[in-house]
Amino acid sequence: MAYFCEILFINGMIAVQAFEGLNQINRILGVLMLLIYIYYHQKLGLRLMAEVKLFGLFIMWALVGLVVAVDTDLVLRTWRTLAQIWVMMIAIAGITSIKGNIRIIFISTIIGGIILFIHSVFIGDFQAATYVEDKVRIGYVFESLAKPNAYAFMMLLAIISVMAFWKRVRNINLKIAMIALCLIFFTGIVLSGSRKTFFAVFVFFLLWLWFCYKEKFLNNIFAQIFTVVTAIALYYSFIFVLENTFLGERLITVMLSDKYFGYERNDMYLEGIDMFLKYPVTGVGLQNFAKYSKWGYYSHSDYIEVASTTGIIGFILYFSIYIVLLKRINYLKRHISDEEIRYTINVLQVFIITMLILGLGRPNFLEVASCYPLAAVIGYTFYLEQRVKSIQFKRKPHAGSRHNLECK
Repeated sequence: MAYFCEILFINGMIAVQAFEGLNQINRILGVLMLLIYIYYHQKLGLRLMAEVKLFGLFIMWALVGLVVAVDTDLVLRTWRTLAQIWVMMIAIAGITSIKGNIRIIFISTIIGGIILFIHSVFIGDFQAATYVEDKVRIGYVFESLAKPNAYAFMMLLAIISVMAFWKRVRNINLKIAMIALCLIFFTGIVLSGSRKTFFAVFVFFLLWLWFCYKEKFLNNIFAQIFTVVTAIALYYSFIFVLENTFLGERLITVMLSDKYFGYERNDMYLEGIDMFLKYPVTGVGLQNFAKYSKWGYYSHSDYIEVASTTGIIGFILYFSIYIVLLKRINYLKRHISDEEIRYTINVLQVFIITMLILGLGRPNFLEVASCYPLAAVIGYTFYLEQRVKSIQFKRKPHAGSRHNLECK
């Protein structure tokens, strides 16, 4: 029942990008998941993970910003959103930690990504006749999507979810199907025109190669060939997008303009630092950066947004979540030798690092789409940590068992 609710919730949350009317249904599913977790919490004596506690402390501290905020209503609205995200994190992290089944999250995200992509293709306004310098630029306008960047981020999560199964799948036909799925989701990112997510795809795959295959690279000729082929594919994909798509035109504009990597973006960061220095303890209040900034919108940075709106204490509380999580992941990598589980852990570590890098261009803490996979990673790694600590000696996994660990 809990996993069924998770599947419906995640797919509903993804589908909200196209059908905003699903918001109310999602709230009901979220409450139901929380009730299920509370039941298991009482029955099994579960405890909240440190990261979930830290997020709760973070949003409680954020209320202090009401003291100096220009728009207190905006602070309260944002706080309610964060409180709802926290409840969701409690439910997803808790349910995932009970049996350690993170594959439900991956599968749900893949299914949701496919549905969202198909919907956008059928309702979008395809523009194949946008000429720039006598070249046809492939472009797409997602008329039904209020947030193309959010859409692209869901495509990125779908790609990561597919790659989480890469090592587990042995059949060559299934691997080809997985590559095809990744290409479909990558196409969605290109057609959305989202620059930051486009770069995040390359960051993810480069980190994926490093963390998942660096140990085999020097001693395995097939791993070397695979790495080289993947690197070449990434390079030519970038060149094709740059030369033949509307997204490529936007990327070129960014490279030649001061708007993003020059005066405007740097000025926004400097404004955020100035706000932090003026209000180092409280910050200026949730989402009040836009009220203080001459540019009139958010800082486009997880780091600047958190520091400038919640102060030093909020900054420490929020980013401690990632520190604690990465510390647990490194602990698991030192103590688990099962190859498939180690591969999954490496993919999750790559996801977290990609999120931190992506945070240079988007405020992750305000997005449900960023927090639900984070909650799943917290729950899964917590489950593994408890299993490792309960095993005091090395033993082989039983045949057919999914989560019996082979510890170092």
